[in-house]
Amino acid sequence: MIHVLFVDDDAAITKIVSSVLSNKEFIVDTASSGIRGLDLAKKVKPDIILLDQILPDILGNDILARLKQDADTKLIPVVIFSAYFNIQAKEEALKRGALDYVAKYELEPTMLGEKIKKYLKIDEST
Repeated sequence: MIHVLFVDDDAAITKIVSSVLSNKEFIVDTASSGIRGLDLAKKVKPDIILLDQILPDILGNDILARLKQDADTKLIPVVIFSAYFNIQAKEEALKRGALDYVAKYELEPTMLGEKIKKYLKIDEST
């Protein structure tokens, strides 16, 4: 099973993502704030983190920077998955170590599981 940490303050999106991924046999932990996301990342050490850019307490890129500076979390792949899309924010996220910066509207929720497996280089045929 793939362990995903989804950090997003939008309850509706969180419910959709959790539902879609749970149906694909992922383990999903969620956090609605950046600080809670940082704490959970250190505690559960997920396989991948999907991180919103705009959170009530701290920007996604700042959370990303903290994750990449911490020995306990620096190797966890992080994808910024946000409704907020700005080329400067994307460039900064990639510079800080994000695998990708995906606008939520560009990805159907049903495709999220497959996208995560591609990020983690998991071949479903094996």
